[in-house]
Amino acid sequence: MRLATVLLLALAASAETPVFRIAGVVVDSVSGKPAPRVRVVVRTSGQGASEISSWMTGDDGRFYFDVLKGKYSLVAERSGQAPQPYGAVGVVGSAVAIVTGPDQQTSNVRFELFPPSAIGGKVVDDAGDPVENALVQLMRGDVIAGRRRIGNAGYAYTNDVGEYRFGNLQPGSYYLGVTGKPWYASGPFAAGRPVAFTPVYYPNTADSRAAAALVLKAGQETRADFALVAKPGVDISVLLDGKSVKDFSRMVVDLIGDNIGISNVFQSVSSTVGSSFRIPAVPPGSYKIRVRPDGDSQFAWTQEIIAGAENVAVRMELAPPPAVSGVLELPAGASDSAGGFYVLLSDVVDRVAYTAAVSDKGSFKYPRINPGKYHVLIGGSRSAYVKSVVEGETTLEGSQIEIKSGDARTLRIVAASDGGRVDGFVRRAGQPVPGVLVALIPADSSDEPSRYRGYWTDSDGSYEFLGVQPGDYRLIVSSDRDLEWANPAVIRPRLADGKPIHVEPNGKQEVDAEAR
Repeated sequence: MRLATVLLLALAASAETPVFRIAGVVVDSVSGKPAPRVRVVVRTSGQGASEISSWMTGDDGRFYFDVLKGKYSLVAERSGQAPQPYGAVGVVGSAVAIVTGPDQQTSNVRFELFPPSAIGGKVVDDAGDPVENALVQLMRGDVIAGRRRIGNAGYAYTNDVGEYRFGNLQPGSYYLGVTGKPWYASGPFAAGRPVAFTPVYYPNTADSRAAAALVLKAGQETRADFALVAKPGVDISVLLDGKSVKDFSRMVVDLIGDNIGISNVFQSVSSTVGSSFRIPAVPPGSYKIRVRPDGDSQFAWTQEIIAGAENVAVRMELAPPPAVSGVLELPAGASDSAGGFYVLLSDVVDRVAYTAAVSDKGSFKYPRINPGKYHVLIGGSRSAYVKSVVEGETTLEGSQIEIKSGDARTLRIVAASDGGRVDGFVRRAGQPVPGVLVALIPADSSDEPSRYRGYWTDSDGSYEFLGVQPGDYRLIVSSDRDLEWANPAVIRPRLADGKPIHVEPNGKQEVDAEAR
């Protein structure tokens, strides 16, 4: 028996505390057969989760853990695959916590493990010949924190026969973009104007707006082939100017074509030590040049260009990066320590959040951040939320700020801890329904992201929202894992079907719901 479980049982026995069993079987989600040699890990649930014990399944796929009353999460690990939480669809998604106690049925858990999937194919040119060293970029679409995002999932270069492959993929929606250079575009074989391949996207279209998702099922091996067309290209030369050039020894230079969602499709990636560089053989089209300090993933200078029939010369002024600093002000008598908080600046357009830790004295700092519009949020506490954002003597309207190039902004973020609590159970015909979405949506379709809350019900059908800002809401229950519950435009038509809830400061209410 595992040491952690032995110690747990010994402590429980000494305190005469009841022990409860989580037991079940790991099965292949496609074949339904037991999955051997899978490491199942049990962890405490919620913030600060830690591993309690683990179990390696045998030929029967079974596992068990003896734990105290509480809430736990299970994770399955298998060689060569990403860890998969219990109840999640693939790696990405919301897991289902297991609640133990005297009235809970937790001894017959069926843990479906998704077998790995793969995408492979071949890239050829307009003569049908294989293209070696073509860059194939893989992106995945998921609903994260209630909003759909298409994020980078990997990349691969084609081999000498033009083939590529992405393995160990989880089921989901994927997008692919392919760029490359003809073998005869440079060196002694080049003659006259440089030649370049036009980027293509699945399903083999040169128009990024026509890019489609490749929906991959568990255990599926699918094929996506591409044909690149060569066109006359141009050279792009860039001169970096401005005081900031001297502040960094090396720059990373990206030439980015059309985006898929918020994922960049790179045409070229290089680095430079000096202030000038050249990108040869670029096909006609619209691009964005992005220059970022080596080792810094949160800030970059950008400039949009158009490549046409002539070579392009670009001069980029590297202005001082915007900086944001300030203090987080907690309410009087707050039990939380400021040092446990962090500030999030969430981009209004793509919802990417940049974080900065808050010191014990409440200060925070972003030494560099991209220009743009951001929502100001705080994390690190389940009960606190942003009440107001103050700059100088001015209280900003809402939580949104606009940061411009060269800005040095100082903010005072005033937090409140009078949020209410809303919890309850979701049932169907009197039985608990685990793994369904419960969304709390502001009745006024506010654009404030902190007012949208989502929870995937636990094994007993329960859900809970803590620190809910006072106001009027609608409670919505859905089994649609692709529902953008934090997108006002998407969720607005469903508000009429939601259950109305009014949250009072420091209020508590239990709201049960029936799953359809």
